[in-house]
Amino acid sequence: MEKLGRPVRFKRTSAMDLRQDLRFEERLFHICAKEGIDDYIQSQGGTKLYSTATWQAKGLSLRFIRPTSMEYPRKGPWVPGLSMLDAILHVPFEEFNPLLDNYELFTN
Repeated sequence: MEKLGRPVRFKRTSAMDLRQDLRFEERLFHICAKEGIDDYIQSQGGTKLYSTATWQAKGLSLRFIRPTSMEYPRKGPWVPGLSMLDAILHVPFEEFNPLLDNYELFTN
């Protein structure tokens, strides 16, 4: 990601001083509070687990991310819905960066 000009910072929750009694959504609220996060982006599958209204009640913004169309030349027929790994295998590095912008954010 750094080579693409998109640095990412990862932090293991095991290295954070988190309350051990919290689970699921409450644990995420706790992490956001500890890290000063007020805008949380969750994969689209989280729409079945989390409610934007619940997060707003906690003073947090919750948005979900889903990919939009991302066609690229590949060996064999085009198959929609493949993971980013397929793109990594078929797209030259110098042409890969714009593909990362093919997403939309939404709420539920």
